[in-house]
Amino acid sequence: MEEFEQWYLDTYYKPYGFVPPANLFERYEDTYIRENVYQHNLVWQHLQAKVVELQKRLDGALKETQYALQYVEGDMRGNHEFQQMSMIRTFKALEQVLNGGEPK
Repeated sequence: MEEFEQWYLDTYYKPYGFVPPANLFERYEDTYIRENVYQHNLVWQHLQAKVVELQKRLDGALKETQYALQYVEGDMRGNHEFQQMSMIRTFKALEQVLNGGEPK
Protein backbone atom coordinates (compact mmCIF):
# COMPACT_ATOMS: atom_id res chain seq x y z
CA MET A 1 0.00 0.00 0.00
CA GLU A 2 1.32 3.42 -0.95
CA GLU A 3 1.86 6.15 1.62
CA PHE A 4 -1.03 8.16 0.13
CA GLU A 5 -3.41 5.23 0.43
CA GLN A 6 -2.46 4.63 4.06
CA TRP A 7 -2.95 8.33 4.82
CA TYR A 8 -6.35 8.27 3.09
CA LEU A 9 -7.51 5.31 5.17
CA ASP A 10 -6.13 6.81 8.39
CA THR A 11 -7.85 10.13 7.68
CA TYR A 12 -11.23 9.20 6.26
CA TYR A 13 -12.02 5.68 7.44
CA LYS A 14 -10.23 4.50 10.59
CA PRO A 15 -11.16 7.44 12.89
CA TYR A 16 -14.83 6.75 12.26
CA GLY A 17 -14.65 2.96 12.34
CA PHE A 18 -15.71 2.73 8.70
CA VAL A 19 -14.71 -0.22 6.57
CA PRO A 20 -13.36 0.95 3.21
CA PRO A 21 -14.76 -0.63 0.06
CA ALA A 22 -12.55 -3.32 -1.46
CA ASN A 23 -12.11 -1.34 -4.67
CA LEU A 24 -11.40 2.01 -2.99
CA PHE A 25 -7.96 2.32 -4.57
CA GLU A 26 -8.78 0.70 -7.89
CA ARG A 27 -6.90 2.27 -10.77
CA TYR A 28 -6.94 2.54 -14.48
CA GLU A 29 -3.28 2.74 -15.46
CA ASP A 30 -1.88 5.35 -12.99
CA THR A 31 -5.18 7.06 -12.20
CA TYR A 32 -7.52 6.28 -9.34
CA ILE A 33 -11.01 5.51 -10.61
CA ARG A 34 -12.94 6.98 -7.67
CA GLU A 35 -13.15 10.73 -8.17
CA ASN A 36 -12.70 11.71 -4.52
CA VAL A 37 -9.62 9.46 -4.18
CA TYR A 38 -8.25 10.86 -7.45
CA GLN A 39 -8.72 14.46 -6.28
CA HIS A 40 -7.18 13.81 -2.88
CA ASN A 41 -4.24 12.13 -4.58
CA LEU A 42 -3.65 15.22 -6.74
CA VAL A 43 -3.59 17.40 -3.64
CA TRP A 44 -1.32 14.86 -1.90
CA GLN A 45 1.15 14.96 -4.80
CA HIS A 46 1.15 18.76 -4.82
CA LEU A 47 1.83 18.93 -1.09
CA GLN A 48 4.50 16.23 -1.30
CA ALA A 49 6.30 18.34 -3.92
CA LYS A 50 6.24 21.25 -1.45
CA VAL A 51 7.62 19.00 1.28
CA VAL A 52 10.49 17.95 -1.00
CA GLU A 53 11.24 21.60 -1.82
CA LEU A 54 11.20 22.58 1.85
CA GLN A 55 13.50 19.67 2.67
CA LYS A 56 15.95 20.92 0.03
CA ARG A 57 15.86 24.40 1.58
CA LEU A 58 16.41 22.95 5.02
CA ASP A 59 19.34 20.86 3.78
CA GLY A 60 20.83 23.98 2.16
CA ALA A 61 20.38 25.97 5.35
CA LEU A 62 22.02 23.23 7.40
CA LYS A 63 24.94 23.10 4.99
CA GLU A 64 25.32 26.89 5.17
CA THR A 65 25.25 26.81 8.97
CA GLN A 66 27.81 24.03 9.19
CA TYR A 67 30.12 25.91 6.82
CA ALA A 68 29.82 29.11 8.84
CA LEU A 69 30.38 27.31 12.12
CA GLN A 70 33.54 25.65 10.79
CA TYR A 71 34.77 29.03 9.57
CA VAL A 72 34.18 30.71 12.93
CA GLU A 73 35.64 27.80 14.91
CA GLY A 74 38.71 27.85 12.67
CA ASP A 75 39.31 31.51 13.48
CA MET A 76 39.28 31.48 17.27
CA ARG A 77 41.43 34.55 17.79
CA GLY A 78 39.36 35.88 20.63
CA ASN A 79 37.89 38.49 18.32
CA HIS A 80 34.33 38.33 19.58
CA GLU A 81 33.16 41.17 17.36
CA PHE A 82 34.30 39.20 14.29
CA GLN A 83 32.52 36.08 15.56
CA GLN A 84 29.36 38.04 16.27
CA MET A 85 29.34 39.56 12.77
CA SER A 86 29.98 36.14 11.24
CA MET A 87 27.02 34.66 13.05
CA ILE A 88 24.78 37.58 12.07
CA ARG A 89 25.72 37.01 8.42
CA THR A 90 25.04 33.31 8.89
CA PHE A 91 21.59 33.91 10.34
CA LYS A 92 20.75 36.29 7.50
CA ALA A 93 21.89 33.68 4.97
CA LEU A 94 19.81 31.05 6.78
CA GLU A 95 16.77 33.28 6.66
CA GLN A 96 17.29 33.84 2.94
CA VAL A 97 17.65 30.11 2.22
CA LEU A 98 14.59 29.20 4.29
CA ASN A 99 12.56 31.85 2.46
CA GLY A 100 13.44 30.26 -0.86
CA GLY A 101 16.46 32.27 -1.92
CA GLU A 102 19.96 31.09 -2.64
CA PRO A 103 22.75 31.72 -0.15
CA LYS A 104 25.25 34.43 -1.08
